[in-house]
Amino acid sequence: MNWGEIFRYEDGKPFRIKFMGSRGVAGSEVGTIDNHGYLCFIMNKGRFKNHRVIWEMFNGEIPKGMHIDHINHIRDDNRIENLRVVSRVDNQRNQSLRSDNSSGNVGVSFMKKFGKWEAYIYSGGKKIKIGYYSNIDDAIKARKSASEEYGFHKNHGEKK
Repeated sequence: MNWGEIFRYEDGKPFRIKFMGSRGVAGSEVGTIDNHGYLCFIMNKGRFKNHRVIWEMFNGEIPKGMHIDHINHIRDDNRIENLRVVSRVDNQRNQSLRSDNSSGNVGVSFMKKFGKWEAYIYSGGKKIKIGYYSNIDDAIKARKSASEEYGFHKNHGEKK
């Protein structure tokens, strides 16, 4: 679809170029936030995510099986410079810190059984243990080194 005929882009937001039904007033911004924090809209009985539409406006059709990653982890920040096309695996290598993380650092957990900090990383669907450390700073350093080694994005594990 040629999104540029329907929308104009301004600061990460698509705006309608022409009238499109009762809610589709020309010049109005497109999208509402869904349950996952993404801006999306319905058009011609189809549901579309704003970040995917904006990517296609600048770069053409998204290759099959590819994802659009929000580099800074902010799901409603759809500025083109914040979007990149990636594989599913690479998208997972740029996740924000999970809300159930107890150490405040991705891939670092305190192991009560050993009284030490464990550093680990998931790659290829498997947990890879990096090591056990008496000091949390050493565990964090080891995890960051593994992130680079395994090709994780520099923002992986940062808080939103």
